Amino acid sequence: MALYEIDEDKRKALADYLNDIRNRRGLGHSQLALKAGLDGAVLHKMLYGTVKKANPFHLQALAKALRIDYKVLYQIIGYLDSEDTTPEDKLTIVELEQEIPVYSRVFAGSNGTLEYGEIIEHITIPRLRNGTEVIGIKVDGDSMEHTIPNGATILVKKEVEVNDKEVGVFVHNNIPYVKRLRKDKNQMFLISDNNSYLPIIVNEGDEFFVIGKVVEVMWKL
Repeated sequence: MALYEIDEDKRKALADYLNDIRNRRGLGHSQLALKAGLDGAVLHKMLYGTVKKANPFHLQALAKALRIDYKVLYQIIGYLDSEDTTPEDKLTIVELEQEIPVYSRVFAGSNGTLEYGEIIEHITIPRLRNGTEVIGIKVDGDSMEHTIPNGATILVKKEVEVNDKEVGVFVHNNIPYVKRLRKDKNQMFLISDNNSYLPIIVNEGDEFFVIGKVVEVMWKL
């Protein structure tokens, strides 16, 4: 499993917040672990600020057990930007969520339009501001490992600009890609984080458009 490593100050902030809510709820360590369905060792790392990589599904389970909105936990450790969410009372579950589809793949149709594979599941995420559309896509391939593992689900903000060095979903000459965009003065490249793959050069005159920016990687243990 590949997740971004959490900065030490954010680990401590997560631990402080979880312990504060746990104490307000009157839950001991064992009680919370049982209520959230988490291994005691996993919970111990979160509560003591030693967890280096946090599984999003563990955070969701903790949030449900503590009766809080899990996107607050995502914000604390940097999985979500505060600009993407609406302020709310952090001690209650808010009705500001949306269910989005996770597609088996994305591809370019015969008429040049964007098409999607079958919907394999639905997941719940915080509702974003300004009506931003988010979709999930199941990754099939290892070209972005270890940033994005083969089989992971990526959350993609559609029709959002992808800046230099950011990861996005693109269509280049009718072929879809999940890659890191690199720009220099006169050229664009689609780069794989797996060094086994060569860069893809985007030439003038190529068919190229941006589907959206990858904002989160989700991976079940």
